[in-house]
Amino acid sequence: MRKKCLPVFFCLLLLLPPGARAMSQEEVLAHDREIADRWVNWVPADWERDGDVAALAAQLAAGDPAALPERVHRWICENIRYDWDAFEAGTYSTLSPASVLAEGRGVCEGIANLVQALFLEAGVPCIKVWGVAITEDQSWEAWDTSRINHTWNEYYWAGTWTSMDCTMDLQNGPPYRAAYLAPEPAFFARTHLVLRRGEGGDAPDPWALAEVTEAVDRGLVPLDLLRRYRAPVTERELLALLGRSGGEERPLTRLEAALLLAEGLETGGTAPYIDTGHLPADAQAALAALYRLDILHGSGGRFCPNDLFTRQEAAAVLARCAR
Repeated sequence: MRKKCLPVFFCLLLLLPPGARAMSQEEVLAHDREIADRWVNWVPADWERDGDVAALAAQLAAGDPAALPERVHRWICENIRYDWDAFEAGTYSTLSPASVLAEGRGVCEGIANLVQALFLEAGVPCIKVWGVAITEDQSWEAWDTSRINHTWNEYYWAGTWTSMDCTMDLQNGPPYRAAYLAPEPAFFARTHLVLRRGEGGDAPDPWALAEVTEAVDRGLVPLDLLRRYRAPVTERELLALLGRSGGEERPLTRLEAALLLAEGLETGGTAPYIDTGHLPADAQAALAALYRLDILHGSGGRFCPNDLFTRQEAAAVLARCAR
């Protein structure tokens, strides 16, 4: 029977080689906090839905929404085992959420993939985090802190990113323990050093970052639209965001989006742009109203009516409308 132990062996931990960077626990805590302040994308660009994972997520999300993190953590710890055979063979073949769920086993990254997929299917942003992990009875001074050896998660809850490491807890049961379910940062820094969080490349333009975040905080934008931010929004997507039905699966221009956004508003006046003078009076009146209400506007004196209306623009507009 394999000896139960803390899960440092899920990935190769190396003794500190000559010249490697050693850190104190205080330095690890400060480093983790600095990394936590950097932008991460809410949803992986390559996220794909799976029916079995979606069904489990719906089951875990039923009832009290506030119980979702604990339910995900407990279900993983009680139903998934660490795949020591794959680790020792160096295969790591069971990595996709669907395969980890079907086989009931996985290494740290496979487990983190399933955790992420369950949160996303439940409508909660979740990322993967890569870094260095040690056991609670070890010291950072003895380890190379420059090499990734573990993967875990953070989920976005109550306006903040919260850590969760199911692998660290599932290796200690039964009975069920939740030491790494929403751990305090100081405790987490005893065993976890963050080297990379989520995806940094798929991000909104700088002007949109704050309003995209606000839209997420207010629950205004579905997760499907929180990636590929410069991709165009379709007519059907924008109408759904506005609480209406219908529309076609075709991209909208900025002018077309403006006319939909202005429906029901008191319009009037002239649009303050140098490239909209040729538009009909009703279109200029709609643009003027959106400008006055700070819902949709242009840049550098131009509105660019024929450009496509993007996902980041849609999120920014919803944040402004909700204020």
